[in-house]
Amino acid sequence: MKKKYKTPLSILLLIVILSAALEGVFVLVLNNPYPLLRYAPRSVVFFFSSLYMRNVNIIQFMPECARYDSGVMYTLRPGRFIFSNIEFRTEYLVNSLGVRDDEASLGSPVIVVAGDSIAMGWGVEQDETFPQIIERKTGLPVLNAAVSSYGTVREMLLLKRVDRSRLKYLIIEYDTNDYNENREFYLNKNMLPVTGPGRYDRLVRKEGNRRRYFFGKHLLSKYNGIIRKIKDMASSRKDGNGASSYRGSAAFFLNAVINSGIDLTGVRVIVVKFGKDDDFVPALKKKKGSDGRPRFIREMAVLDAKDILSGDDYYMLDGHMNRRGHEKVAAALLAVVDFKK
Repeated sequence: MKKKYKTPLSILLLIVILSAALEGVFVLVLNNPYPLLRYAPRSVVFFFSSLYMRNVNIIQFMPECARYDSGVMYTLRPGRFIFSNIEFRTEYLVNSLGVRDDEASLGSPVIVVAGDSIAMGWGVEQDETFPQIIERKTGLPVLNAAVSSYGTVREMLLLKRVDRSRLKYLIIEYDTNDYNENREFYLNKNMLPVTGPGRYDRLVRKEGNRRRYFFGKHLLSKYNGIIRKIKDMASSRKDGNGASSYRGSAAFFLNAVINSGIDLTGVRVIVVKFGKDDDFVPALKKKKGSDGRPRFIREMAVLDAKDILSGDDYYMLDGHMNRRGHEKVAAALLAVVDFKK
């Protein structure tokens, strides 16, 4: 009888030892990415980046960093706090509007930057963000009104709360993940469904539970990711379409801006696009000049970040721009637009 159970028990013990060792490797690499992954093949870096993304701290669902808002689901929490992940630790100074800027910037800004986590400065210090660099370079008052994960619709809703009496330039940072929100707004007859406090609180609790570490978490996360990928592939085959689609993204974006309820007459609008939707910029340039468009749409300037940035301008695991990336974006904007009082 003993011989009968010896092999299965040995295999089980080996699996436990290997699993523990693998989890240890994951923990070691994720906590020391640069010395251990600096010269690793791209496929290895991508493997650990995907693991990191399933364990990342998300600022908008951390009670110490964000608060519920009935109009836009959440804003940043006014005051000072620290937001960190494996590759960075940054301080936030948030004003009464709930955006990452000082209180003085709310007083009749000439330039407003709307966007999500990229323009907000996820991963860099406040004075390293491209909105703050533009403020220093031009001497004009700039308000950084970007909030993590906002789509164009919520960016414009928040802009309604801003003093626009001296507004001359509106920089909109567009990311591919704006697509779903903008599309939903269009399909819902230019109305954004309101998220109640109960649902937001449930998301906060869910994210809080997700962030807690237990031994084997990274291994389990990777296993779940593989299962999810297999299901997605099966679903894609069933639907006959394995490629993600951003069809109509430029039209949905323009609809969100034009139907925001904000009069942008006399305002120069500049769009900086991030993300993997390669059709967005060509489509936007074509559609903005269509007959009947408002002048601020027809004269809109459009930049594609992929023409400005390289891989070294992003964090290795996190995927957000680092300090150098923000400097390049600021330089590109200053080269395209002659900001004047």
